Amino acid sequence: MGKFIYDKWARKYDNLMKHHRYFSTLKYFIKSLMLPLSHETPHILDLGCGTGVTTQVLKEKYPQSKITGFDYSHEMLKIYKKRNPEIQTITGNYNDESSFKIFPEGKIFRFESDHYDLVVSSTSISEYGIPQKIFPFVYRILKSGGLFLIIGIKDNLIGYLSGKVWHFSPLGERTMLQSFELSHFTQIQSLKIAWKLFPMNIMKYAVLSKKP
Repeated sequence: MGKFIYDKWARKYDNLMKHHRYFSTLKYFIKSLMLPLSHETPHILDLGCGTGVTTQVLKEKYPQSKITGFDYSHEMLKIYKKRNPEIQTITGNYNDESSFKIFPEGKIFRFESDHYDLVVSSTSISEYGIPQKIFPFVYRILKSGGLFLIIGIKDNLIGYLSGKVWHFSPLGERTMLQSFELSHFTQIQSLKIAWKLFPMNIMKYAVLSKKP
């Protein structure tokens, strides 16, 4: 269902998100983070990349990085690919590794183990992720010392109303923290979202962890 919704709204998505400061607050938040990456040319996976908002800020923050974009919606990826023709894009249901294909060629794809320095998911995992499937996958593809950043939708009234529109039930911060622990991530920490980033601070949470 999530794929269908995002395919349907892909062309209008950016304009819809601008109305509640989604882009500006997300960019400011990610830029402000001090992420201790161990390489000057980090490999980064934007998991649930959509039209490329998170990728754009990651490119600005880490200009030497090698980014991979991943999304289930082909219509979102068409927009993403136009904006980022140099970036490898993968499509599929991230809860099912057997569904992964290179976009737009359609060739079967398998992520290398111990490859990424940073995996970022902005809202996507909290919307459609199955923790017992997505966390082991991310753990596998991260290098030792690699970081996993999730920006999630809070399981409050706003989160549930948003879920009604986009057809999901939000995985809240407590669930996410427990999932990190069960998947053997370390240095798990909740990140503060400043009040000046309203309404992001009342709609979202952020958790950062490390693969030992």
